[in-house]
Amino acid sequence: MRRATQLPPGRLPLFLAERRTFLLLGTAQGHVLRGDRSAAAMALLDAEQAAPEEMRRNPRARALLAGLLQASPVRSQPLRELAARMDGTTEVAAGWPQ
Repeated sequence: MRRATQLPPGRLPLFLAERRTFLLLGTAQGHVLRGDRSAAAMALLDAEQAAPEEMRRNPRARALLAGLLQASPVRSQPLRELAARMDGTTEVAAGWPQ
C-alpha cells in the first residue's frame, strides 16, 4: 500500500489507461487484504473510470467485485451498478451476490 501511495494513478498519462487500471486493481486488492472494503470499492470505481472496457473483461476485477459484494453487510448501490455495467445489462446485477 505504501508503494501505491507513491504513484497516484491520476498522474499516469491517459494513454496508459491499462496500466492505471492494473495499479488500481492492485490497490483495491491491498485494501481488501487490510479489511478496508470502502477504499477497495473506491479503487474499483476509479479503475472503471480509467478504462471501462478493461474492467469489463478483467477476471481479477470481476473477482474483486464479487468478493466485495459478498462481504459487504450493507448493499452497496455503486458496486451493484458497477456489476451491472461490467456485465452489460441491468438484469445481471440481480444475479450478483448482494
